[in-house]
Amino acid sequence: MTNLTSAHFLTGATGFVGSSLLIELLQSTDDQILCLVRGSDNSAQDRLRLVIKNLISLYQLRPSLLQLFDKRCQVISGDILEPADILFEQIIQQTNCKIQQVWHSAASLNYEDRFADEICTLNVGGTKTVIELAKRLGAETFNHFSTSYVAGVRTGQVMESYVPDPQLNANAYERSKSLGEQVIRSTTEIHTRIFRPSIVIGHNKTLGAFNFTGLYGFIRRLHQFKKIMSRINRGYLESNPVRIVADGNAQLNLVPVNTLATQAVAVGLGSSPMHHFHLTSSDSPTVAKALNTVFTGLGLPEPELIASPEEYNWIDRQFNEKIDFYASYLNSGKIFDRSNIDAALGQKDDFLCILTDEELKSHVDWYISSNLNAKDSVQMAA
Repeated sequence: MTNLTSAHFLTGATGFVGSSLLIELLQSTDDQILCLVRGSDNSAQDRLRLVIKNLISLYQLRPSLLQLFDKRCQVISGDILEPADILFEQIIQQTNCKIQQVWHSAASLNYEDRFADEICTLNVGGTKTVIELAKRLGAETFNHFSTSYVAGVRTGQVMESYVPDPQLNANAYERSKSLGEQVIRSTTEIHTRIFRPSIVIGHNKTLGAFNFTGLYGFIRRLHQFKKIMSRINRGYLESNPVRIVADGNAQLNLVPVNTLATQAVAVGLGSSPMHHFHLTSSDSPTVAKALNTVFTGLGLPEPELIASPEEYNWIDRQFNEKIDFYASYLNSGKIFDRSNIDAALGQKDDFLCILTDEELKSHVDWYISSNLNAKDSVQMAA
């Protein structure tokens, strides 16, 4: 492979995190960027270009960013489930760039056990493929995106380090990410970084998002439950607080997607020798504040936080079964250490992320008004 220019190789570029990484790489470097995207050559290129075009509007970015995309971004049609040697041959036939860094953000965000095989295949098998591809390409660094919740059930301070024998919560996504990290740790031929985002939310300025898991998934489930209850027992939820087992004083760590990308790329372009980095907020609202904001945003009284499900009535029980996946995040009591990433970033104010209660309310209100209420209006019109 002729070393004409430096390049980055990115998976997951059409996804929520990956697209922000692509934007940040376009803005922070002059390098070529190769993106592995599923589909035929033309459809993959068109699909990724449309994602960036839409994000320029959603995130209020400068229009010239699309010209940078056209000039410096090359789409490689392929899938992380294909054999690494096939992907390697395809890449060297289509480009003569020298791949300096690989950014692996492609993943399944499903979490239910019924999708366990698919999740493991993508998040573990896909990671094995991409890291093998990185070796074949002679990349200097492999940047892997995991989750800060590989810490599992542990509470208190969570360090930026290897998590030995984690006691994981009962969801397939966390298990797959823990296994993916094991793949990375077993690699010695290439320098590796493991980036661990917390709960990812929309853009910190425009609030925009296009992946609605995490915080948005919780809001959506509460909204659905409210609609169901309005048919079963109209007015009940509006006058009776729902009981939830939750640690109200725990911090619910939320990080805007563009902040995450800015921090990750800054670390990637730096010289830190460390291997683990938390992509988190330095400070976030408490679980109690987050729940109160969501409930009041949907026109419901603030929930009653309790210590035991024995206090549930049948309606509380129905609701808590609906949000069972989120229970571990409402009771985690985790404080994510940022020693490695703060040292790598130099603790500059530009990289400081403190999500205030008011900013959380803005994110919640944006999702409710632009997605839930908008969809309800369309359904009523139909």
